[in-house]
Amino acid sequence: MRGFIAILGVVLAGCGGAQRPVERGGVAVGPVASCRDGGPGAGGGTSGDVRIGPVTILSARRTVRAPRDAFNGHGWKLPVTLRADATATLSVPRRLQGRVGFVFTQATQSGVSRTGVRAADSKVSFAACAGDDAPAPTGWPGGIVVDGRRCVMLRVQVEGEADAIERRVPLGKRCR
Repeated sequence: MRGFIAILGVVLAGCGGAQRPVERGGVAVGPVASCRDGGPGAGGGTSGDVRIGPVTILSARRTVRAPRDAFNGHGWKLPVTLRADATATLSVPRRLQGRVGFVFTQATQSGVSRTGVRAADSKVSFAACAGDDAPAPTGWPGGIVVDGRRCVMLRVQVEGEADAIERRVPLGKRCR
């Protein structure tokens, strides 16, 4: 419960300070949310959470009945947690880019509030805290925005693993 309260406090404060996208070899990659940007994440998990490998999107299932009341009415505040010592990238399929996106930086939040879902990031990388004193898991405030209620296949690529993990996530609409 203490972990949930800690991440809730960070969520209520707004989005984390993740770094803006950088370019590698001329290809833009999404923002990186590091250990210093996060804090102790909620442990355990509830029936409202969606787990995709080591990544958990808190309360995603609850969006089915919840209004899009975050990010100027474009989405929901949905914190993400990642198990200790892991690095993973959460992404939206190419065909839905500009229609579904992530908001884990202040700059992205400002862009989404001004211009809508197209300003959201199509991918974001998370690097959990590591070591004996690391919180297990690390959590980050932020959320997901959509242009309309939908069930979306999201992808998680865990650093060091060849195959990505895909999972259907209800974003305002139940997945069948």
